Amino acid sequence: MTTRGKIWVVVGIAVLILAGVVYWGVSRENEKADTQESVVTSSCVQDLGRKLNGITSSTPLDVIDIAYDRTTTVTTGTFRNPLESGNPEYTFECNKLSHTADFERVDPGN
Repeated sequence: MTTRGKIWVVVGIAVLILAGVVYWGVSRENEKADTQESVVTSSCVQDLGRKLNGITSSTPLDVIDIAYDRTTTVTTGTFRNPLESGNPEYTFECNKLSHTADFERVDPGN
């Protein structure tokens, strides 16, 4: 094997090792982001429940849909309050950075 061939083999191995390290790093960051998303969405729903039903209430909200935007750390969605008659729907938005949890009742006429 020529010197040029040996260099290409070494370069190829180095590229494979580097690709493996990058893939591992990206996978770890995705796992961290998934964990953060889970914690933030759960915390948001708990904050909404306390805000809606009182600080001592342990009744969980009936979450219809929920979405988390990783770039803005804003959680949005829709829920029902099982403590209210008629199961009214609410839309909500929680912002992790500003520590807000807001909701608004959906008008059934729309």
